[in-house]
Amino acid sequence: MKRITASAIKNLTVTGKRYIRRENNLEIRVGANGSIAIDFYWKDSRGTGRVPLMRLRDAQSVEKEDIEKANDQLAEYRYGHTRGVTPRAEAEANRAKARSLAARSVAERSRLPTVANLIREYKKHHLPSLKDTTAKQYAQILDDYVLPQIGPILVEEVRRGDLVSILLKESRAPTRATTRRVIGGLFTFACELEWITGSPAIKLTKVAPDPPERQRILTEKEIKQFWALANEIEKFLLATGQRVEEVARMGWDEVTEEGWLNVDPKGGRQVITPLSHLAWSLLPDRADGPVWGIHEDTLTHSVAAICKKMKPREKFTAHDLRRTAATHWTRLESGIIRERLLNHAESRLHSTYNLYEHFDEKQRAQDKWAEFILAVVKD
Repeated sequence: MKRITASAIKNLTVTGKRYIRRENNLEIRVGANGSIAIDFYWKDSRGTGRVPLMRLRDAQSVEKEDIEKANDQLAEYRYGHTRGVTPRAEAEANRAKARSLAARSVAERSRLPTVANLIREYKKHHLPSLKDTTAKQYAQILDDYVLPQIGPILVEEVRRGDLVSILLKESRAPTRATTRRVIGGLFTFACELEWITGSPAIKLTKVAPDPPERQRILTEKEIKQFWALANEIEKFLLATGQRVEEVARMGWDEVTEEGWLNVDPKGGRQVITPLSHLAWSLLPDRADGPVWGIHEDTLTHSVAAICKKMKPREKFTAHDLRRTAATHWTRLESGIIRERLLNHAESRLHSTYNLYEHFDEKQRAQDKWAEFILAVVKD
């Protein structure tokens, strides 16, 4: 058993006698009354050892949350075991470290930097070098996830397990990947300041890999339902396939005869996004300032409200509208044009030597997508 699953637990046989199974560092003990104990099990030069992972009254009492927590612990223990660090050795090292730290004077400890101090320096000296949107996102992650959990801890006392616990609490794929990148950068910065000699954030992806990325797109029936409930801005979001933050902050100074001229927030490039006849018809009357005058969070919540009214079998988000458009661009035109319309950042080599913008092809893809939407809505 490489991972603990509900089906594997329910398939355990109750024989009326206690028995033990061991495989892949798992020890499973089934009691005569059907009780189940699952431990992480290992052998080393000092003998055998085990750490509890799950305790169940019977196979039917297993809960999904308990399985996920046990598998997270199992992954961490296995990773340590491959590096020769058993839970027993780690516990002994922590006790030795605790004794050493306890011997320090209170005055000495008060002079040592905490993670909160590190975050303050990171925001002051590193975040200003990033793009505004990226710096804002990183600061929010630090404030919402890192600071509340490990802010008071001394930088040199932060353990790998402290960082893993932060990642495991954030289940959304994009946020977990970004959170891991922020944590890695934070402790690399601490190394540059010579506050620590080595980062505890190295190779965190092995212990806390990203959950599967979303694959949700709207069906033709859902597109029709969405269109009937949506306002012009939500329709514009689906018709153009652009990012929520780009649509929300769209200004009239960005709208030209050719289309929508804006700055890609991830790639930093100025790009022209051609607009279909459908997208043009959704724009309000021209004026000065912002086109929509709405915050990106408000737009995200309005799409969620439409989803709630539709009551689909699987919920969708504002970003799923972008994925829906991208999927149809590929079908109607090509993958190359899809990437151009998504405004994804290109590699430095590609952006240096390939300067063709595919404007006509992008316009054609947008027009075909608009025709498809109108055909679905009128059907």
